[in-house]
Amino acid sequence: MGIAFFQPSSRSVAVASTSSERVSLRTFSEAFARAPSASSARPGTGKSREGRSKALRSVRMRGTLAKINYAVSSLPRFPGVETLHGAERAHALSGRIRLARDIDGIERAFDAAKYGAFADEPWIELTIPSIADPALVPDGRHVVSAYVQYAPYHLRGTNWDAERDRLAAAATRTIEAYAPGFESSIVARTVITPLDLERTYGLTGGHIFHGELSLDQWFVTRPLLGWARYRTPIERLFLCGTGTHPGTGLDGRSGALAAKEILKAMKR
Repeated sequence: MGIAFFQPSSRSVAVASTSSERVSLRTFSEAFARAPSASSARPGTGKSREGRSKALRSVRMRGTLAKINYAVSSLPRFPGVETLHGAERAHALSGRIRLARDIDGIERAFDAAKYGAFADEPWIELTIPSIADPALVPDGRHVVSAYVQYAPYHLRGTNWDAERDRLAAAATRTIEAYAPGFESSIVARTVITPLDLERTYGLTGGHIFHGELSLDQWFVTRPLLGWARYRTPIERLFLCGTGTHPGTGLDGRSGALAAKEILKAMKR
């Protein structure tokens, strides 16, 4: 991961990569997943740098989601849509499919996460991207993407490397209850735990939104007071991504608004 340094004499940002290569740029923007460059950059007094780092560390990033990608030999067979055929059936399965018994079931899944565990019957949100893009798989096969909730980043008395298969079994069992025959259709699967989200994708705490979407971390306080317009205390170092306002997923708004601020800065 690169580290950004401010160079006062040239009003530019120099980015040093992990390979020690350094590149000078007019501006630099990075996704806020604890903003490592902004917290470690050189400008300011030692006290101001310490305060900045403390504020960044206080941003809550406690991930509660895991993801399992399944390769299956056929579409899941949900009884509610089995009477449909062809395009009608595909259309019914092309959106987001939420699997939960009721509100109490979702609450029980969340309760387990509060105490460092995951439920035997997690709340699952499914998508089947191969319906919209058949090129993802061979003819007749499909990809099923499952968001498994709630899966806390910190497990009590164990760890995700040890619990990966048990989570997958719980998720598969839950899907099977709603779509009989699903388990026997599985060709392969990939389990992405909250720890994997951090280790592989750099999402601190395994949080897909780069910070909790709570009232004290929204609007002018996202990610911190004074940083809501994508600027940081380091001249020409900007933030983007879902950790900035409005921070609501894969809609591109955070990046589009950050780009406008960067363009303004480049005209000065």
